[in-house]
Amino acid sequence: MDARARPGGLFEQAALLFNKGRAAEAERIYRTLLAADKRNIACLFNLGTICARDGRLDEAAALLRRAIKIEPGLAQAHLNLGNVLRAQGRVGEAARHFESAARHAPNG
Repeated sequence: MDARARPGGLFEQAALLFNKGRAAEAERIYRTLLAADKRNIACLFNLGTICARDGRLDEAAALLRRAIKIEPGLAQAHLNLGNVLRAQGRVGEAARHFESAARHAPNG
């Protein structure tokens, strides 16, 4: 199946797989979608989340930074990146992303 033909369907399938604890399968779909659209913020964010959960912190940070570069006001990406940076011991940089998350939060 061409990933560009039904991006919503594949994305929804990946989200369902992730929610069922099948992150590796979800990751493959997100990477397929991202190959078709390198600026897919939702895929960048979700892949970053999977990588962070799996302890692949450098990759998680890179993916989340890409999402933030495309959409600077994405509060949840700032929050997740802050958590990744904190886990890496980069506390000052983490604090800046936590502040950005608070500033961009829907009720912030």
